[in-house]
Amino acid sequence: MNNRDGLTPPILVRILNQLEGHTGHAVEQLPHVYRGRCPLHPEDGPMLLVRGLSGGGVVIDCAAGCSARVVAESLGLEFRDLFLLEKLL
Repeated sequence: MNNRDGLTPPILVRILNQLEGHTGHAVEQLPHVYRGRCPLHPEDGPMLLVRGLSGGGVVIDCAAGCSARVVAESLGLEFRDLFLLEKLL
């Protein structure tokens, strides 16, 4: 995924790119959310929802119950990275 519009938070772009690279499957953009395969069980199909928050945070929700912390760590991120908000000017 690229960030041509300049509106997608950088951490969200990074997560989506890492999901696609880790699972080998494209992430689907839906209204207000992205859907992809959880890196912990990619064979189960697209069960992971990723949504950017205003200010730059990210919410990760796995339908199989994987915690956001474990998903983030499997992608080489720290849990706190999901909540690093951009400064609002």
